[in-house]
Amino acid sequence: AIEIEIEDKLEILQTLVDGLIEVIELTPGIDMICNEEGKLIGLEENINLDYDIIVGDVIICSHDNEGNFVGLSDGQKKIVDRELEYRSV
Repeated sequence: AIEIEIEDKLEILQTLVDGLIEVIELTPGIDMICNEEGKLIGLEENINLDYDIIVGDVIICSHDNEGNFVGLSDGQKKIVDRELEYRSV
């Protein structure tokens, strides 16, 4: 995992996941942005959500009350680390 700061712009998000974006809830308050067509174009398996396998690069972030993507708090970063420890493929 690489921690970077990015601007909440669609074009940037699409570039980072290499295509159209899809937002999936990792845990309450923590979002995962991935490539909507990742399975169709054969991206590599990345994260096992028990009910689905997420493929390709992902962006993990939170959101504010207006739905804008925002960075993770230190507490959320610990939750993400714990979640990805056993969910990574």
